[in-house]
Amino acid sequence: MNISSLNELLQTQIINEGSPSSVLGFARKLSQLKNGYAFFSNDDEEIKEAVKLGAFVIVSEKDCEIIDKEVFYLQAKSLKKSIAKLLRFLSEEKKIEFLLCKGLELDFCEAFGVKVLSGELLEDFDTLISAKNSAFFAFDDEDYLLQFCALCDKIAEFKEAKITYNSLFYSQIQLENDKIFKLKLCFAYAQIFANFANFMALKGKKFSVNEKKLNFYQVFFVDSANFIREFGKTQRAFIVVQDERHFAFLGEALSGVKGFKIASCESLFCDFAYRELAELKGVFAFRYCLVRADENEFKATFSEEKNEKSLFAETELNLLENSQNGLQTHSENSNSSNEPNLFDF
Repeated sequence: MNISSLNELLQTQIINEGSPSSVLGFARKLSQLKNGYAFFSNDDEEIKEAVKLGAFVIVSEKDCEIIDKEVFYLQAKSLKKSIAKLLRFLSEEKKIEFLLCKGLELDFCEAFGVKVLSGELLEDFDTLISAKNSAFFAFDDEDYLLQFCALCDKIAEFKEAKITYNSLFYSQIQLENDKIFKLKLCFAYAQIFANFANFMALKGKKFSVNEKKLNFYQVFFVDSANFIREFGKTQRAFIVVQDERHFAFLGEALSGVKGFKIASCESLFCDFAYRELAELKGVFAFRYCLVRADENEFKATFSEEKNEKSLFAETELNLLENSQNGLQTHSENSNSSNEPNLFDF
């Protein structure tokens, strides 16, 4: 880019007019700086090092010391605003597209191969500078995205999707082009998935779904003593969520499922309140129990110990005795003739 054009674009003031006529690229970190680049920084030491490394242009808010008169020094009123102007220009030049996500849509991006911006301009500088032509990025703040484009795409609801399920944890989603996805995904997320998949298809974006990235929750089936067992092999399960947004979403979406309960740490607005996660080992009156907890902590707490005859044998015996009461209640619920599938509403 011509340096005079760069100065005009950034709306900067020339403090020192150097000898080069153009720059070969742009960098914000010394590790990415190459000879002939324009370098953006407010750090005196970084600026001095950048000049030594061959920067043709220094862009800064500071009134820099001129240590090389052959280098252009451009002073910005706001370094971030100047960077935003550059990124806007380059994004339009590269025809980069931006997607505005709402709600939990942003969490589906990775599964569809859509890159998510950080929301921090200086961090996203590196991402957008190195982006290829027609790249595609997403974020959940429209004002932030409009720094880089005039308009951003949005995902519309795809009402024509055919969604079927006969289990709480599996969904089949059919799009308009008869493309069928069979996913190990709670039905509560099926419509969001369908909306996203349809959007990608309408945009003509080639995509494949990485189901492992749809890991918003973990399901742990447990036995009569609340020890973790193989998936689907018992009649009760804990649904463990770490993210508060997904905890709230599933709590509302699954509220109509028979036997569904919510456990929360030191909260009055739930079915089971607890102080320590281990307290839930004595809770049995549920079929599905949503818990906000760390996955590793949960597995460590609810995994059966190798030596059952240990110092904790007495505690385990008490759990087994308590489970009998829970099993009786569960048996009354699970023997209902109106329960054709794994869950009812």
